[in-house]
Amino acid sequence: MSTSFVLLYERGYYDQNIFVIYNDYLWKLKIHERNQIKKMKGGERMKRLLILALVLFFSYGLVGCNVEEENIFLNRETLKLELQTYVNENKNTDTLIFNVSFIGKMINDKVDDITDIECRENREKVMNEIKKEIDGLMLDKEVEELVRTNWKSIYGSNFYYTEFYGKYDNAYIFFVEEDSFAKKDIIISDVIFRYNIGWEIYVWDNNEFYTLSDSYTKQIIDSNQLEKIGTIHYYKTATKWSGSKDFLKENYFNLKIER
Repeated sequence: MSTSFVLLYERGYYDQNIFVIYNDYLWKLKIHERNQIKKMKGGERMKRLLILALVLFFSYGLVGCNVEEENIFLNRETLKLELQTYVNENKNTDTLIFNVSFIGKMINDKVDDITDIECRENREKVMNEIKKEIDGLMLDKEVEELVRTNWKSIYGSNFYYTEFYGKYDNAYIFFVEEDSFAKKDIIISDVIFRYNIGWEIYVWDNNEFYTLSDSYTKQIIDSNQLEKIGTIHYYKTATKWSGSKDFLKENYFNLKIER
């Protein structure tokens, strides 16, 4: 009982109703104080939780960026390795002929040229498209035999070629080189083909042979395919003249712009 109530009681002013009211007031006051303390504690707790959430959010964001960047890199390298494995599986096949070096360079160029988004979101599509181009650079020995037979029936001599440059629809592309180190340039639709004097690129389509230039004029080969053949040809020529400035990638492909 409070001091005020004791004084009232001693002086004879005590009233049961007043005591009940005052006691009820004290009880409500205690409840109010207790609720205020709870609110203060709850506020502190919420404040701490909010700070923790912010710390976790920013920490995750920073780590996520690093992980994401790492995954982009790993995806590219993994893609190259998987494609190279696909090529290696075909190396032991007796029925196919192909240049491993050409395909390896093509894989590197293709994968390096795709954007990070394509590598991350369209990995399977990229894989299938590059595999299709790899398959196009592999020559079936039965087809090679048909080409040789067809050439001999038309020209009466054996068919000789240096490299197979790929299959584009029904057209098969063969490169023939000569021994001379003097250079000869041929430009077809702004795509430059440079090699030694006497070289030629033949196109075999529906049992007929064409030069690359004629095949483009007759629309056997389109501009997109022509550029792909030009890139494969560059892989060949850059290997032959690896020390020449004319065959540095930026110089070689800029020639078609200058002309």
